[in-house]
Amino acid sequence: MSRAKGAVVGIGELKPQRLTSGVTTLEMIAEVSRLAVLDAGLEPAAIDGLLVGPQVGETPQHVPATIAEYLGLAPTMA
Repeated sequence: MSRAKGAVVGIGELKPQRLTSGVTTLEMIAEVSRLAVLDAGLEPAAIDGLLVGPQVGETPQHVPATIAEYLGLAPTMA
């Protein structure tokens, strides 16, 4: 993807809940990412970049790389 061209082509959403016992922030990010890929109708090989916004509750280290691995992606930028 060139710098001038980028697109959000799918979305994922989880049902709002007050408590998420037994589910980590990283697991929720991974699931909503998986849903966005499904919504977009893309094959993992077509995704060349991954951006993950800040999250609360867990250390943000390596979150994009972890999500990329979970989804079977090999982005050139994460």
